[in-house]
Amino acid sequence: MSHAAISVNIAITPASVVLGAPCSITLSATLSHSSPITIYTWPTVFNLALAQVRKNFWCIDLSNNDEPVRLEFEKGGKRSGWISRVLGGKHDQFFVTLEPGKAVDITAPFILTTRLNKLLVAGHRYRFGFREGECVGNWMHGTREEVMLPTGDKTPMGRGGPKIVLDTGPPIEFEVS
Repeated sequence: MSHAAISVNIAITPASVVLGAPCSITLSATLSHSSPITIYTWPTVFNLALAQVRKNFWCIDLSNNDEPVRLEFEKGGKRSGWISRVLGGKHDQFFVTLEPGKAVDITAPFILTTRLNKLLVAGHRYRFGFREGECVGNWMHGTREEVMLPTGDKTPMGRGGPKIVLDTGPPIEFEVS
């Protein structure tokens, strides 16, 4: 069986960002593999609420000599080292199935436009992308329905194989108004 590979691209909607106005970030992931896999997204770029305030992305201000924009403000929420893969359990939302050749979109609010510390400046153009080496460490062969457990089952989560280093698409550029 070949190694699983995941390609992922970023999009921001709407393309013209207005400070304080709702804006979304979408990651589109496509699996290259012979069969479906289910990934655990908590510590990855696919947990967009957490990834946008950690070191999963980078951003530079193209209008200010490529000055880096500091995105990381926290280490992230605490969770136990134990991962519950009970269907409908406390970690259920962090399990996502990827099917071979089918794009899966994960969307969340783009928090840079609404941060209280005003990282972005109106009239400036920015470039935003993935940090090098982003990966998925916890994954299993099969769909959610096949790998998730019934209530009461505490079988530990095994690994489907080695970490999958993401094949990240190019960074995106956007202007703020």
